[in-house]
Amino acid sequence: MGVRWSWSRFVWGAVGAAAPEVVRLYKIVVQVNPNIFPFSWQYLIVSLVFVVFGGLFAVAWNDDNPIKCLYVGVSFPIIISAWGQSPPALPK
Repeated sequence: MGVRWSWSRFVWGAVGAAAPEVVRLYKIVVQVNPNIFPFSWQYLIVSLVFVVFGGLFAVAWNDDNPIKCLYVGVSFPIIISAWGQSPPALPK
């Protein structure tokens, strides 16, 4: 049983992956300093990669429930960030 492509799952996962960053940017721009424009090309490219991978992760999850796809997308950047902050465990 393979994973079948679904644009619906991809879009919901991508929206979920973008949501934490939208909230973070809202806090920076509106609450901290409205004159700051915190975007660079590198930042936009990395953000786009996270959104695409969040969508792909939701497709691979293979569940058609939009809420689950959204949650999978939201979870993806958090999982990747957590992996990047902690060193891998060495085998004993």
